[in-house]
Amino acid sequence: MWPRRRKQPAPTTAPPTPDPAPTTARDLIPSEVVQDVWTVLIDTFRRSHGPPTLADLEAVYKESELVQAVLFELIQAISTCDVSASLAMRTLLEHPNPVQDFSQFMTSCLIAYVTTGRLYVLKLPIGSKATQQLNVLRSSAVTITQGTFEDPYRSIAYADGRNTYPQLSPDDVIARVSPSAEDALAPASSIEASWDSIQLDLARIRFQRAALLRLPFLVGVCETTHASIKGQRDELQSSLSSIMGGQTVVLPEGAKLTTPGLGQDSITLPGLAQQCESRVCATNNVPAILVGFQAGLDKSTYSNYEEARRSYHDETIRPLLLQLSDTFSRGLNDEVVFSISTPSADAGREGDDYVAEATD
Repeated sequence: MWPRRRKQPAPTTAPPTPDPAPTTARDLIPSEVVQDVWTVLIDTFRRSHGPPTLADLEAVYKESELVQAVLFELIQAISTCDVSASLAMRTLLEHPNPVQDFSQFMTSCLIAYVTTGRLYVLKLPIGSKATQQLNVLRSSAVTITQGTFEDPYRSIAYADGRNTYPQLSPDDVIARVSPSAEDALAPASSIEASWDSIQLDLARIRFQRAALLRLPFLVGVCETTHASIKGQRDELQSSLSSIMGGQTVVLPEGAKLTTPGLGQDSITLPGLAQQCESRVCATNNVPAILVGFQAGLDKSTYSNYEEARRSYHDETIRPLLLQLSDTFSRGLNDEVVFSISTPSADAGREGDDYVAEATD
């Protein structure tokens, strides 16, 4: 007789081992989402670090709303100034070229001078004493061969892709530079002086845009101390997605909803915008209160607004007009005087209309 076999116990199926639950809400967010938001600020500023080129200075007027707002305040005053000159010069300045009137021409002059510290105006026809056109040249397209003190500009060349003048005489160009400490012919602009503040403000805006685009990833993340399997997590994730649609979400026991990564204060970066505004306004000698920046509005009253307006005229606009008057008088061999009305000390008081007094 064969020995009886022992009955083998039925194989038992081990219960499924739950996937390890994430320990923090950050583990449920793609790492690049949180990381990229913060590196936007660093990488943007890092790429812009270093001295700007002339092309960078010219482009920042279009790129930076901060620069455009400050220059707009200057443009409003300069582009509508009065002109005292001979009939021939007034006629020329009324329509200096086929595509610009006086206001547009002065705007181009101001943008070039403030952003790059250089103003070059070409007189046409070349070599003629009877100037018929004035054209503001792009500073980055001008090449100057410097000479001695007696002959500072040996030659001037210009090429912007559409217009090419390989050999210009200094008499063909009205030129003014804002001198730096190292050399009278090595210009320094107020925009260049505040370049880091401008780039920091641009980085702040790009950072906030990147943060807002990632908000859906930063809302509705659930933390729980209980272990869960993948199916449970998928179901929870599906229900959490309804948050953006305004529906009610019921969380399991022990779970809580968090918004990791960036809080409201982190996105707004408190104080950074005001710091950049005040620096750029200071280097251009434009009161922040006149531009409407928060840095100026925080301390604004009617009286200090009027005082800022008069100070701005006396300390910024009048000196700038004197510089431009001298430049065009020398360049055109004829006296040209730019002026603007002075705000009255009593302007706007007791409900009176605005009163202006002519400059001397």
